[in-house]
Amino acid sequence: MNTHFHLAVGVESVERFSRATQALKWEYTSQFNKKYKHHGPLWRERFKSLLIENEGYLAARGQYIEQNPCKAKLVDRAEGWPYSSAGHYLGLRKDALIDGYDRSKQVDDVDLEDNAFFVRGMGIGSDWFKFQLRKGKLCVHQ
Repeated sequence: MNTHFHLAVGVESVERFSRATQALKWEYTSQFNKKYKHHGPLWRERFKSLLIENEGYLAARGQYIEQNPCKAKLVDRAEGWPYSSAGHYLGLRKDALIDGYDRSKQVDDVDLEDNAFFVRGMGIGSDWFKFQLRKGKLCVHQ
């Protein structure tokens, strides 16, 4: 994507991941600005992190992420985007950075076209899961 990127990652510490992401974006911006004689930030916002309820919702999120370059009309098919996991999961190329998940476990009630489902709130999952997050009933280790 030209203006942003999506990652689905498992982390042991949200705080450590946040610091690492901040450092990565700062270093990339610094190198980009130096190379292209550009000034200022490349991204407008801090990264957004969402908890994912289970592997089914992870599969849905993964497929949503893979479709982003198609929706942006950068490629016709998800596997055509060189920075996507789609080619790996379709067996077209190997990517050592990808630690797979079972794509067949995607839950049926997720509309991959519903952008709001994937970006609003604190988590991706069932209504019960989101309710528990809002009420602070789920324990999240920082």
